[in-house]
Amino acid sequence: MSHRPERLPRIGELPASIRVARLPTDCTTSFSFVPTAVLLCRISEEAGVLAIRKLRLAGTLKPLANGDWLLRAQLGATVTQECVLTLQPVRTRVDVRVGRTFVTDKRRYNPLPDFRMPNDENLELLLPEIDLYELALEVIVLEIPLYPHAIGARLDAPEDGTPNSASSEATMHESPLSNLSELYRRARS
Repeated sequence: MSHRPERLPRIGELPASIRVARLPTDCTTSFSFVPTAVLLCRISEEAGVLAIRKLRLAGTLKPLANGDWLLRAQLGATVTQECVLTLQPVRTRVDVRVGRTFVTDKRRYNPLPDFRMPNDENLELLLPEIDLYELALEVIVLEIPLYPHAIGARLDAPEDGTPNSASSEATMHESPLSNLSELYRRARS
């Protein structure tokens, strides 16, 4: 059985895209992306979460000089993830402002050709379509907790005498580097 690579979508086939060529260049354009149940399932799967509800990305696209575009939006979503300790569902509400500047000049997007990332994480290279689906997915993945935990979820203290979860929770809110000297001392002994 041969495996065929997935065909890239053609213009107009993206789940939620805005064709740049159809945008008026003399005024700001409003948009609203509220995905269908099928798209919500697809976004949930791609984001690696149990479910996403009440997703809405709404904002404006404003034309700038040189064919560039400024996107300002608000994203809201309710995301359900598994607790890393108990595997119980944990809900998180994401409400965040989103800003992107879509530029036509590749040198402004990436002034260092040997370096693959742009200097400004809000800078995007302008393509024929602005994909709101991908933008919403990116924002959700960046905003949800990496290690969600249910209220009251705790690790039991191991029998080897290492610190219990109460002291671990206290140090969890400190700087990640604050305990390096203690860890170094333990490693040497």
